[in-house]
Amino acid sequence: MGRLLESVFPLTLFRKIFQETPDVEAAILAGAILLVSALIGWALERYIIRRLGRYAEEQGHPFLLFLSRSLKGILWIWIVLWGAETAKAGLPFTTGAEGPGSPNFSGVLDRLIQALFVLSLGVLASRIVAQWFYRYAARVPSGLPSTSIFVNILRAIVLTIALLMAMDAFGISIAPLLTGLGVGGLAVALALQPTLANLFAGLQVLSARQLRPGDFIELDNGQRGYVQDITWRTTTIRALTNSMIIIPNNQLANSMIINHYLPDRKVTIRIPVGVHYDSDLERVERIALEVLREMAQEVPDVDQDFEMRIRFFQFGDSSINFNAVFQVNEAMAQFSATHEFIKRLHKRFEQEGIEIPYPIRNIYMRTPVSLESEGSKTER
Repeated sequence: MGRLLESVFPLTLFRKIFQETPDVEAAILAGAILLVSALIGWALERYIIRRLGRYAEEQGHPFLLFLSRSLKGILWIWIVLWGAETAKAGLPFTTGAEGPGSPNFSGVLDRLIQALFVLSLGVLASRIVAQWFYRYAARVPSGLPSTSIFVNILRAIVLTIALLMAMDAFGISIAPLLTGLGVGGLAVALALQPTLANLFAGLQVLSARQLRPGDFIELDNGQRGYVQDITWRTTTIRALTNSMIIIPNNQLANSMIINHYLPDRKVTIRIPVGVHYDSDLERVERIALEVLREMAQEVPDVDQDFEMRIRFFQFGDSSINFNAVFQVNEAMAQFSATHEFIKRLHKRFEQEGIEIPYPIRNIYMRTPVSLESEGSKTER
């Protein structure tokens, strides 16, 4: 870390100044350098990185947006670490002769700066990996879905590697730690069985590619909505009421789900209608088809290429029932299309004199017979 900063910033000049300055003044100067570096980092973060991000979003520059999101907060940390490396030579406990039993504060501070620098590089690398994954998933539809569960796993792997490297830079041996993790992993796995079950259930759902963020689904309890995200523990669904449905992944994997976006987004609609028994069914079929075709031409998202059909299917209690079958290009369009069809069909049937009967039943009542008449019939 020191050699890297030495090649970029004039640390030798500052060290020479500290050597020629009394201890108290050197300590004050070191604190001032650390404070100025923090202020410079804050100013660069606020007035350059943030404005660069807003400019990239407004102008649509993906590379600048990628750069601003990756360096957010990291540039400030690097400048503060440079200030700490520079100010270190002016601190009284890092200079001068050290006795055999005195602690090496300078070495500890060096290792701390190196460890923080390695961790900042790990955070930067995790952000780059996450943004790359999001862009790859958006560019390749058949690839892995860009959900939080995959991004968090990638980030955890990168940050774990960075943490181990930082511990090694700080002088902590990681070999015993890795051995302990292997032994303690079994106990942790047993203690976190529900959490791990949700994690692997989420991975199973995503790897099967039968449920993706943005899909419109219907659960076995009748709730419907759009899949927002699949995390390591839960799946979030935005319902049609704009409320959020949060389901544990393990429960979702064991549920029956209707995905209205597979194999494609088109949805076939069947609307049941009943007409009077005295109706001319040929005429009913012709008029209902005319209403369907008229609606398809005027209502958005109704598939005009689909073969619309009228299918009689039941002799009901008070009517002969049929289904009006058509198709919409997207699941949400079924509500407006159904609304328009019912209004238009009702108006057209009323104009044509076709009756949609109320539910009725004929009840036959037998007149009670007296016991005397029954007895006389028996004697005969």
